[in-house]
Amino acid sequence: MTVQYEVSPDEYAEACRGDIPNRDWASAAAMFMVALALAMIGIGIFSAGDEQAIVPALLLGLGAVVLIATAVWAVTFGTVVLKLQFSRKIKSGYREHYQGKSLVFSFDGNGWSTKPLPDQESVAWPSLTAATDYENVLLLHAENHAVLLPKRVLSPESLRALKRFAFGEFRSPVKLRVGFRDFLITEIRSLWRRKRSAMSILHWGGIVIAATITVWATEKPGALGYILALSLLSVTVSAQFCYFAVSYFTQRKRRHAVWELECSDRGAHARTATSEHFSSWSMFLKYEETPSAFLLYSGPDRYYILPRQGLVPEQQEGLRRALQLKLQVQ
Repeated sequence: MTVQYEVSPDEYAEACRGDIPNRDWASAAAMFMVALALAMIGIGIFSAGDEQAIVPALLLGLGAVVLIATAVWAVTFGTVVLKLQFSRKIKSGYREHYQGKSLVFSFDGNGWSTKPLPDQESVAWPSLTAATDYENVLLLHAENHAVLLPKRVLSPESLRALKRFAFGEFRSPVKLRVGFRDFLITEIRSLWRRKRSAMSILHWGGIVIAATITVWATEKPGALGYILALSLLSVTVSAQFCYFAVSYFTQRKRRHAVWELECSDRGAHARTATSEHFSSWSMFLKYEETPSAFLLYSGPDRYYILPRQGLVPEQQEGLRRALQLKLQVQ
């Protein structure tokens, strides 16, 4: 099967949509929490009544204001600026790679090729590293090749055949959904493992400062010191939960989607209600098994959460065997 086509700007933009900057509400919430902690420490120092403590207290207050301003900027004008920059980047990429260029795509049961390319030899299907099925385009990746193919140039029969060669066929997929509890436990555990020293210093620092404010409160009348100490301790402990909770609930389409997964000799094949994706095993580094999920790593600190919840023991064992066969255990 051979087709000739030109990629439109909208089709190129659709293939790039996964990289569009979005408002990072989770980071903004974390900055608000840190600003609140700084403000409380500043209030505690200022309330001690020591004239020499006024300057440090004001500096802490200024730091809190800067953090709040940064958080507000990031989710408002900062996001708009990033999207405008990304839009210009997309237009530049389209002009460089596709504008005014006529491409020829060929495929059969053995592989695919695109012309013009520096290396015009056919790429065998086992060499495919990733494939993504969007609403209007297909994106195929090999080690040194990438093809963006509009679906409009293919007949329904040809499209089904191409997807069968590229993605494979679902035979007995498992249905997965990352619940809030699984997400929270997995992400916090991973954060502490990756940033153990920093997290320990931050938490012990918050505890020490809260204890210091408590000691000061015993020498002063009123409940202000105790309230500040308890609030600071609460912020110290809950900041990590707040960050990941906001991340989960502000990315509903990504976090809450029910998806299907099947592992084959070639790689992992996933499908949601709106998209389909294939990744060869060469795209993953390792996997890890936790009490609540399997973690499939695509980078040192990047992973997909495959929750155990909803999987019967036989499905869990089948998934474990497939991962053990192809990947290194963390």
